[in-house]
Amino acid sequence: MENRQNTIPIYITHYNILTCLGNIEDTWNNLLNNKTGLKYIKLNNRDLSKYPLGIIDSLKGDLGTKERILHLIDILVEDIKSKIKHYTNYHLIVATTKAAADEIIKHKLEAQAWQITSIIAKKLNISTYTTVSAACASSTLAIIEAYYRIISGVCNKAIVIGIDILSKFVISGFAALKALSTSYAKPFDQKRTGLCLGEGYGYIVLEKETNSTSIDSTIEIIGAGSSCDAFHITAPAKDGSGLIRCIKQACSNIDINMIKGINAHGTATIYNDAMEIEAFTKLWKTPIAIYSVKGAIGHLLGACGTVETAIAIKSLLYKIIPPTVGLEEKIPTYLNISGKKAFSFTNPYILTCNSGFGGINAALLLYKRS
Repeated sequence: MENRQNTIPIYITHYNILTCLGNIEDTWNNLLNNKTGLKYIKLNNRDLSKYPLGIIDSLKGDLGTKERILHLIDILVEDIKSKIKHYTNYHLIVATTKAAADEIIKHKLEAQAWQITSIIAKKLNISTYTTVSAACASSTLAIIEAYYRIISGVCNKAIVIGIDILSKFVISGFAALKALSTSYAKPFDQKRTGLCLGEGYGYIVLEKETNSTSIDSTIEIIGAGSSCDAFHITAPAKDGSGLIRCIKQACSNIDINMIKGINAHGTATIYNDAMEIEAFTKLWKTPIAIYSVKGAIGHLLGACGTVETAIAIKSLLYKIIPPTVGLEEKIPTYLNISGKKAFSFTNPYILTCNSGFGGINAALLLYKRS
């Protein structure tokens, strides 16, 4: 039995997501069938219409508006209320990046990133809440924040939410950086040309104790890590040094070679995917399983950490690595990157990691008790 620094089990007891492919069950099943929810939509700005997006058709309001984010919040709140008993007793940590960013263009400071948590807290009647906004690593860091609060005794249970909507402001920004693809995203592909943006939410419930009412009482977080490579405002350090430090922290409780699977950030941009492969090959000298979900649902910004953690949980529960939707010809590497088909995965550990602007990196190590 490996020697762990943290002997307090922190359980993930509930979780759900909403993406362009649906809730966790629908998204998972679509992933297994190698389906993408990305599509082209008509926008007033013709230049922005050339980029496929992971849009949730049922949401009310235009992209980037107060109406749209509030509708998504209403769906989220009803989802939580329907699944979690005594939700008012939980600490609340919300991660987001830009929220209703297009309201600023109209000179309205409504439903902005710094206001989202209080809106959700009020709807859930929760008095203790925190906002985390750290680019694409936001909701992974929010889970880490909850994890350490429980370990340190600040609270016994927490609801962690990652949420963001599509906006013209954000699409324009990524387009200006030449980071967007005009075709469907192809994570870890030799011919990848850029990312596709998406929207949605994910929530993860962490508890010090679990019981029979929990959806899954066998999933634990046993390690967490964060770092900043401070290399560039938008580009990651090419040598993967920041991500390597982050992963080593998350895996410090076990022998890193016991880990055989990674839910990677996998944006399908030239630099991010190359950096991740560089980091993984420096840490693991033998093949391990790697996948990305962003070719199926897009990059959900502040929501990607919670959404991808939920999908990683499914990998552990069903012992499956889902396809990396969009991948056709993988980057030359000995790493086992999933392609068009899912494959078996029997290891009880899985790592999920995200990297964001400013060189921010965050990673979680999940463990399934047998």
